[in-house]
Amino acid sequence: MTATLSQGNPGTTASHASPNGETSLRDVLAVLLRRRRLVLGLPLVLAAAMLIVSLLLPRTYTTTVVFMPERPSGKGLGGLAGVAAQLGVNLPFADLGLSPLFYAELLRSKQFLGELAVSKFTVPGDSTRRLMDYLKVRGETDPIRQDKATDRLKRLLEVTPDETVSLVRVRVKMRSAELARDVGARIVALINEFNTERRRTRARAEREFADQRQQEALKNLRESESDLLSFLTQNRNTSGSPVLLAQRDRLSREVTVRQQLYQSLRQSFDQARLEEVRNTPTITVVEDPQLPARPDSRRLIQKLALSLLVGLLFGVFAALWQEHRAARLAVVAAGAWD
Repeated sequence: MTATLSQGNPGTTASHASPNGETSLRDVLAVLLRRRRLVLGLPLVLAAAMLIVSLLLPRTYTTTVVFMPERPSGKGLGGLAGVAAQLGVNLPFADLGLSPLFYAELLRSKQFLGELAVSKFTVPGDSTRRLMDYLKVRGETDPIRQDKATDRLKRLLEVTPDETVSLVRVRVKMRSAELARDVGARIVALINEFNTERRRTRARAEREFADQRQQEALKNLRESESDLLSFLTQNRNTSGSPVLLAQRDRLSREVTVRQQLYQSLRQSFDQARLEEVRNTPTITVVEDPQLPARPDSRRLIQKLALSLLVGLLFGVFAALWQEHRAARLAVVAAGAWD
C-alpha cells in the first residue's frame, strides 16, 4: 500500500500517511468507507447466491442404522484353532477380527459399495431400479458407472465406529425418505450375507482340517491300542518287573492321550459341519433404519454466516487492491504531467 491513497478522481490525492511512510489504520478505514459499496455489496451478493443455490437444491433425507458386531466367544471353532496351534498348524480365518473398525473398513470398501450400488430398490411412484440409477450416475459402461457410484456412496454414507461400546453407527443420506430407509436395511442384509459366507468359508476350512486330522488321529490311536494289546498279550504278569510296569504305563498313557486328541478333533469336526450350514445373523441391530419424518436441515443460517464472512474478506481485499491500483495510476499520471 502506498503512502498516498487516491480518492478516485484523476489528479486528486489524499495524503494521510504516517510519518514513517506506512499506511495507518485510519487510512485503511477511510478507503473502506469510500468503497463501502464494494465492501458491503460483495458479501450480500455472495449470500444471496448461496441462498438461491441452497433453496434450488433438492432436499435430502437421512436415516441411521446402529449395530453391534459379534464377538468371538472362544468356543466351538475356536477350540479347533487351539488344537491346530498345539499341532503346529495355523488355520485360515482363525484370527479374523470382528471389531467395529473392521466393519467400518468393510462399509467403505469398493466391493461392498459396488454390491450396494447394483442392488435394486423400489420407490413409491417409481419403478424398481438399481441404486446407481437413482443416483443418476453417468458412464459409458456399467462397470464405469458402478465405480463412480461407489465414490458417490462414500460421500452419502457416514460410518462411525465406537470401540468403547462396540457399536457401529451408519448414517444414510438420500433424496427420498423411502430410499434412505431401504438402503439402510440393505446395508444390514449385505453385512449379514458377508458374515455368513465368511463363517461358512472358515467352517469349511476347519472341517477339512478336522476331517484330515481325525483320520490321522484315529490311525495313531489304533496303532497305540495295538501296541498295548500286543504288550499285554506277551506279558501277562507284569507285577514282578518294574521295567515291564513302566512300559505298560507308558503305552497306556499314549493310548489315553491319543484317544483324547481324537475325541477333541471329532467334536470340532461335528461343530464345523454345523457352522457350515448356519445362516443366523452375526450382528445385533440396535437401531433399525426408520423412515425419516422430515428432510434434513438446509443449514441456511450457517451458510449465510459463512458466505457473509467470506464475502466481507474478499470485499475488503478488493477495495484495498482497487485503491492501491488507483494510487499507482495517479502517481504515474502525475509523473507524466511533470
